[in-house]
Amino acid sequence: MRAGRFAIVGLAGVAAAVMVSPAAAAKKPPKLTATFGAGLSFDVKRGKKLVSTGRDGTISVKARKYRFVVKDNSGFHNFRLVNANGKTIKGKRGKKKRKVLTGVAATRKKVTTYVVNLKKGSYTLICDPHDTVGMTVKITVK
Repeated sequence: MRAGRFAIVGLAGVAAAVMVSPAAAAKKPPKLTATFGAGLSFDVKRGKKLVSTGRDGTISVKARKYRFVVKDNSGFHNFRLVNANGKTIKGKRGKKKRKVLTGVAATRKKVTTYVVNLKKGSYTLICDPHDTVGMTVKITVK
C-alpha cells in the first residue's frame, strides 16, 4: 500500500512538471524594436521604453534571448545586426535560422521579427547605406 502511495505522489509530481513546462516555454523573450523613420536615424525601444534615438546611439542589455522587431517606414534603409568582428549574426525568423538582415527597398512598411540569443560582448545595429553618416546603434551585452 505504501509503495502505491509513493507511486501516485510521484506521478502527480511528474504531471505537475509537465503542466508547468509548456507555460514556461511559451514565455516570449523581451522585445527590442528598431523603427526607421523617414530621416537618417532610427529609434530603439526595449519593451515600450525608448532606449536610443538619433545617430550613433548606444544601449546596454543583459545576455539572453531577445525578439528584434524591425519596423521600416522608408524605402532607403536596411537593418543588420553584427558582432564585434563585423560578422552578421543569425537569429530565428519563422522556423529557420537566418542572418539578422533586411533588404533596403524590400522592407518598406513591413515588420520583420527575429529571435536572437545575445551573448556577452558588443554588437552593432547598422543601416548599411547610411553607416558613414552614423546610422548605427552600439549594443553592449553584459
